[in-house]
This record gives sequence, C-alpha cells and structure tokens, in this order.
Amino acid sequence: MNIKFTNLPQELQNGAARICKKLGLEISDSGIEVNVCEGNNIEVCDNGTSVTIVYNQKIHFFRALGLLAENLKKGRGFSVTETPQFKTSGIMPDFSTDSMMKPEFVCDYMDYMAIMGLNMMLLYLEVNYELPSRKYFNYMTSNYTNEEMKAMDDYAFEYGIELIPCMQTLGHLNKYLRWAESADVKETERELNVDSDATYKFIEEMIVCSTSNLRSKRIHIGMDETWGLGRGRHSIQKYGLRDQERLYIDHLKKVVAITDKHGLTPMIWNDFLFCLHSESGINKYDEETEIPADIMAEFPKNVQLVYWHYGEEVQGCDEFMIRKNQLFGNDVLFAGGAMMWSTALPDQMFSYDAAEEGLIASKKCGLSEVFTTLWFNGSKGCLFYPALLHLQQYAEHTYHETVSMEHLKTRFEACTGASFDAFWNMGQFCNIMDGREKNFEDYNERYHGQKFLWQDVLIGLYDEMLYKTPISDHYKKWTAYYADMKEKNDKWCELYNLCYLIFDYLTLKTYVGENMRLRYLDGDMDFVVKCQKELLPELLAKTKILHRAYRKMWYTTRKPLGFELIDNKFGGLEARTESAIERLEAYINGEIDTIEEFDEPRLPMPESLWT
Repeated sequence: MNIKFTNLPQELQNGAARICKKLGLEISDSGIEVNVCEGNNIEVCDNGTSVTIVYNQKIHFFRALGLLAENLKKGRGFSVTETPQFKTSGIMPDFSTDSMMKPEFVCDYMDYMAIMGLNMMLLYLEVNYELPSRKYFNYMTSNYTNEEMKAMDDYAFEYGIELIPCMQTLGHLNKYLRWAESADVKETERELNVDSDATYKFIEEMIVCSTSNLRSKRIHIGMDETWGLGRGRHSIQKYGLRDQERLYIDHLKKVVAITDKHGLTPMIWNDFLFCLHSESGINKYDEETEIPADIMAEFPKNVQLVYWHYGEEVQGCDEFMIRKNQLFGNDVLFAGGAMMWSTALPDQMFSYDAAEEGLIASKKCGLSEVFTTLWFNGSKGCLFYPALLHLQQYAEHTYHETVSMEHLKTRFEACTGASFDAFWNMGQFCNIMDGREKNFEDYNERYHGQKFLWQDVLIGLYDEMLYKTPISDHYKKWTAYYADMKEKNDKWCELYNLCYLIFDYLTLKTYVGENMRLRYLDGDMDFVVKCQKELLPELLAKTKILHRAYRKMWYTTRKPLGFELIDNKFGGLEARTESAIERLEAYINGEIDTIEEFDEPRLPMPESLWT
C-alpha cells in the first residue's frame, strides 16, 4: 500500500520511514495522502479520499501508523480514536543474566514497541556497562559500550521512547562481588557493605557511568531482595545483628543524596520493607503487612516506588498491594513480568492472566506508569521474541479500558505479522495446556517442560513425573503444528523452526523417559535393544541439531559471552546420551549383569520452577 505524508514533522521522518517499511507501507508521491497533525488523543480517519493522523506524543504517531496499516488492509473509509489509559508504559529487558541482545536487535525490539505504542524501556544492567576504575566489574560478561548506549538512546528518542538505566545499588551484585577487587565494597556474596565509604564512591561511579550516555533523568537503583544486608561475617563480628530496616533506610538516603547531586529521579523495587514486616519475614504480598507510619514518613519522597508482581507466588493481591505502596505518598509504578525466565519457551497463558490482573488493578488504583519485566535468563535457553505477545497486551491496555482476547489477537498480528496462535501455543512447552481447562494446585506444576528438556536421559530425576503423566503424545501434537508453521515462509519461520526442534526433541526424549527404564525392569530386551540401536542414537542426533540451532540463534541476535553456559548444557546432554548408548550396549552384550542407573528407584521430586 502506497502513502504520501503531508505536514510530517522532521523529528518523525526517520522513524516513519523505518516503521512504514516494517508495516508494508511504501512512501510514494502517488500514494494515499496522509495528513499529520498534533491533537489530544490518537485519531486515524480515512474519509475515502485522504487520511488524517492526529497524535499527542511522538509514540502516539507511530502507534497510529500501525492502526493505519491494519485498517487499510480491510478497505477504505474508517475512523479510529484511542485515549491513553497510562502516561507511560513499556518494558524492562534483562541483559544481566548471561544473555545480552546485540544493539541492533534492541533497536528492532524498539521498532515493535513503537508500532504498539510503548514509550519506555528500562535496560536492566547489573554489571553490564563500562566502569573504568574497576577492571573486574564486567569481566567475562557481555556489556554495552558507551557508544552503544548512546546509539540506542538516539534510536529510542526518534520514537519518543524513554531509555532508562536500571542497575543495583545494594544487592544482586554477585557477578562483581565474586572478584577480590571488590573487597573494599563487599558485605556478602550479593550485597554491598553499607558501612564503607568506598561503597558510596563506587555507587556514585555506577550511577554516573550508567546514565551519562542517556537523555533520561530517571534511574532505577534496584535495592530489592537484599536479604544479606548487614549480615556479613565481619559486619556481625563488629556490630552484631543490626536492624535491617534501619540500615536499609539510611542506605537509601545516602544513595538518593547521590542521585539528587546529579539531578536524577530514582526508582526502587519496593519489596524489602514489606518482607521485613510480614509475619514470615519473606512474604512480599501479605495483606496483613503494615509499614509503620514513621518509616513511611521518613522515606525520601522523590523516590518512585515500583510494586512488582509476576503472579507466581500469590494471586489476587495486586490492588491491595498497590494501595499499600501508595500510602507512602510517593509515585508508584506497577511492574509485571512475562513468565519466561526459567523456561526455553514462555508460558503465555500464565503471563496473560497475571498481566490482566495487574493492569486492571493499576487502572483501578489510578497509576499512570506501568511496565513489564522480561527476564532473559540465558542459562535457561530463554528466547527474546516470543515475549512480543506479552508486550502487545500491555500496549492494548495502555490505549483501551478493557481488552478482549479477540482484540489482542487482531492487534498482535497487525503489529508483528506473526501468528497469534503460534506465539500463544509456545506455552505448550511447559505442560499440557490445551484449552486452559487444567487447574494446577501449585503453579510450579506447570513447568515440567524445562525439567524434561535438560534432565539426564540415563538417571532422569523427573522420570516419576513422566510415569504419572505421560506427555510425549502432547509434544508430538505440537511438533506437527510447528512443522507446518515453519513452512509458512514468513519472517517468523526461523523462530517457528526452533519451536519445532524443541518440541521434536522433547517428543522423543519424553517417550524414552516414559518407557526405557520401565521396559528394562519388565525384562523387555527387545525394547532395550531398540533404545540402544535406534531411539538413543536418534535422540543424540536431535540433541546436536537443536544445539546447532541455538548456536545460530544466539550468535545472530546476542553478544557471545553467555553461550558457554548453553554449550555446557547441550554438551552434557550429548555426552550423557552417548554414555547411555554404551551402557545399554554393555548390558545387551552381557558385559554387565544389570544397569545400575535403572535399578535406582525413581522418587517424586518437589515441584519447582527453578531447574
């Protein structure tokens, strides 16, 4: 479809050219006339002769382009008006856990954000940026250079996306604190020493370096889950067990003094105080927890509070927890999360339900800013692009009071060119989710796929789960589905192919797990021979194919450091499958009387997301 802009401001032209190309719109002098003007809301009106786009913020214009492309495909003559429900909405991709997107793919993600209308990206970087004074700060981890940070910020600015550094100023710094160089600032393996003057010089340098190449005057300073605060051996020996709440507030004030000095507005993850005051000492979402009034009064008022909840621990708590955060008198943001950080393919169903609850509660409580976290845990094999479906949900809630599943599906396919069903059903990796009719007593029961993906074929710790609930036929069904999808020859076919390879691998691996040991115990020598001669060699071949596919995906889209963890995992699977082949051969040939690995009983394993 050809279009011709009139009155398009200079500041929108570069972004418009990129987005039009992504949407299949060609800018041409002979195209449909598109008049562009500023106004209060988002409006896209086609009177059959020409089109008018009205926008209020930069980001609204690019969302309007997406609406234009979607509706032109249906025909001429239409009118769409949208009213933003949130001032700011966006994402926080995690590039600290062994998986960092190359800058060009961060920019590609921003293209999709712009089409959807998301205007904030927080870059979660624990040690993944330049810090000149400490050579071990980002040693043997991928990081963004100053030039890359500036280039990404310039790219974001063209869309009206605020790029905000998200770092840590108290806990979660184990990747640096493991090195001897950190001794002057170290309290525990994860937390900084709040009694050391060197700590605050270190924090100031982190703040300056992480913000110096970005336009935003906001910074996320972390401070979540700081269980080791004041609990280091030397600290206890010198001061005894001190009140962690007091240490936390005093530390926060010192860090805020630094951000004030540099003209920055900080935000923090506001969970730790709620944990300290809960009955258990660790519950972030206890409705009975009350923060003392004197603590809330003392809390620095220029700190934005991020209430985060991903849905996994407690359901139905978002509204009352947001209101508890609002009692501080500070600005409050809601942060949800895509359920992807411990699974190769995300649980789209769980992510959807959790996001619905959180976003509806945010609207009821009058919040103006929301974002979702994307924890890309590299060692778990997590993929980036499947999260686009989750982004679309946040985007539609940003511009509509309520969002139906049908509306979400239409908009996702219009914005990405992907199949909603293909992205949605990636969650079938986790467990049998057909129809979403199955209720899991414990949400951890959902995440069996990751266990089966990485478990040892010879001494499968999770074999008992396979005996109880066979799943190979389920994976076989979805292997066939993605076998069809990967042949569609669209821009997502490589992603669908990787899904196909994962499901194909799991089909055979779970079939072997369901049968191999039990048939051996039953004395079925024919099946043992089949495993040794056919099934295990085939599984080894599929393991290597999947390994190569991951390697190609990683080195195409991500910085290289971190893939050694995936190499180690796949290498272990390959070596153990070879060992299994040899062990069965020795048994078949009479070299051993029994396969001891199979003689070991299989005990139930506790349900856990973390594998």
